[in-house]
Amino acid sequence: MSVIAMDTATDVLALAVADEDGKLMSSLVEFLPRAHSRLLQPSLGHLLAGARMNIHDVKLCVTGVGPGSYTGVRIAVAAAKAIGHACGIPIVAVPTVDGMAMALACAEGQRLGAFMALIDARRDRAFGCWYRLEDGRLWAQCEPTVQSLSDWLAIADRVHASIVASGRRLGDSAEAEGVRVRSWNEIAPMMPTALVRLGLSGSYERFEDERVHLLAPLYVLPTEAEAKLGAKGEGAE
Repeated sequence: MSVIAMDTATDVLALAVADEDGKLMSSLVEFLPRAHSRLLQPSLGHLLAGARMNIHDVKLCVTGVGPGSYTGVRIAVAAAKAIGHACGIPIVAVPTVDGMAMALACAEGQRLGAFMALIDARRDRAFGCWYRLEDGRLWAQCEPTVQSLSDWLAIADRVHASIVASGRRLGDSAEAEGVRVRSWNEIAPMMPTALVRLGLSGSYERFEDERVHLLAPLYVLPTEAEAKLGAKGEGAE
């Protein structure tokens, strides 16, 4: 069985082609703000060719589902749904923050400890989640959510969590408070490995057959259109 994995929820495009044991056959990590839609499919084709395969050799698709950039999240999810439907293969949905936390654990060579993944949500807020890593297995200690950076840092201090953050403002703000945060651009090269490992762990929902159409992005916050519709409805009351 061959596996493909992808994530486009942050400024980093992460792709992988792996075998059934999770061994990477080819992978790509690029810092590409606002270019995911243009480069995802040709990059995936290049990786498959490098592994001497085509899309019909793939038996499982792992995709990051967010939270993160509203547009970015949709790109990988839409591509995964198209591949799953066209090729008749299951899709495994992995929250992007889970992948980031596992990537940090892989980068630091740890199998135990507390880890936190944060993504800039603007207005001094961050999408995030924190985890316990036990013998290499990731256990989320909350649902992915959004809250103030100060609240996240307070949790990290209490549980002694290692932190990875996507967004320069997050890193700058954390450093101003004396908190060491690993930059996502520094850790991202481990994302392909992390996605494949989590996708094969059996811990995440699989979407198969007609259920691939139920796969949806994990936005956490309302989309801009939903927010405007809600504001319009409140104004009409």
